[in-house]
Amino acid sequence: MSVDIIIPTAGDCVYRAAALTYVSRRWMDLGFDVKIGEMEGPWCKALAVANALERSTADVIVVHDSDSWADDTPAAIEAVQAGAPWACPFGMVRRLRADVTENVLAGAPLSGLLTMPPHRAVPGGGVVVITRDLYDRVPLDPRFVLWGFEDIAWGMALRATVGPAHCFTGDLWHLFHPPASKGQSPEKRVASALRARYAKAMRNADDMREIISEAREALAASGTVAQ
Repeated sequence: MSVDIIIPTAGDCVYRAAALTYVSRRWMDLGFDVKIGEMEGPWCKALAVANALERSTADVIVVHDSDSWADDTPAAIEAVQAGAPWACPFGMVRRLRADVTENVLAGAPLSGLLTMPPHRAVPGGGVVVITRDLYDRVPLDPRFVLWGFEDIAWGMALRATVGPAHCFTGDLWHLFHPPASKGQSPEKRVASALRARYAKAMRNADDMREIISEAREALAASGTVAQ
């Protein structure tokens, strides 16, 4: 089963750009095809991923944040190729400090001081290995605009549709960049309400199917319907 690494990105943050170069080069050095998903306007991860998928015919895709690396991702790819519908290749998230990230980008190993204590993974975020067929059926929701909640909601939709991810116990290393604004905005309020709908729908299969259908319709309206 063929594999593409799908990396959504946008904006002109020099920290994120440096991380993207690091991540994409590591994957290319391992022999994988990397597709960069770009977009204009307010950040929408679903639309950035859709942009990359227009150039992908792979059977398995790795939806991969540009600022993250998980050593167990190749094993997660093998698990999905062997039959798991989706996989989370890490168990803990470790967020590196700016100075440590600078050293890593210069060639040092992924390790060192963190900006906060390690925290447990939320399947759906960071790095997700998934069959293309399942992604087309249960895509990221483009109604989430700006940063926040889209990964959590996607993980809920996938769990409700096919069950829990095949999870690994290794670390996801998060490369430093200045955090996105955490202030309230109309987009944040819409995203929060939509995430709450996903959470409630975890208890009702019909409701979750309706939300997923809405997400697919929103992608269709954007001109990026999955093939």
